Amino acid sequence: MYGEKRSAGQVDLFNQLQLAATQKMLPQTDDERIQICLDYFQEEPGNYQKMIQVLKSKVHLSESRLSHLFKDKVGLSLKKYLVWTRLKKTFHLVLTENCTMSEAALRSGFYDQAHLSKAFKKMLGLPLSAVYNSRTIQV
Repeated sequence: MYGEKRSAGQVDLFNQLQLAATQKMLPQTDDERIQICLDYFQEEPGNYQKMIQVLKSKVHLSESRLSHLFKDKVGLSLKKYLVWTRLKKTFHLVLTENCTMSEAALRSGFYDQAHLSKAFKKMLGLPLSAVYNSRTIQV
């Protein structure tokens, strides 16, 4: 990948990831229950089932109602937002703490780098290698 030319879309995606990973802006909503959920994502949400249990108790909604309301207000399901949060955290660690991609993936809640790669491809439609390699980040 090093030395290969990147398409404009790949460069743009990488730049967007870099920006998302380094900024601390959260989506804002007028629904206090959903804002509680968004704030919780900044903590360590752990696995999906634990996260759902905590959020249900915080906002006093059923899992089904919470899921529908969250998707309506945010535009992503809770599970996809969790993956997006983990992706952002991974890139944040790589960019700010000089972690390897594998180490950052583990610290962000992925099981291993293969899990990260699969989630990245599923979420963004491109393989991780298309927008990242260690030399790109280091330069």
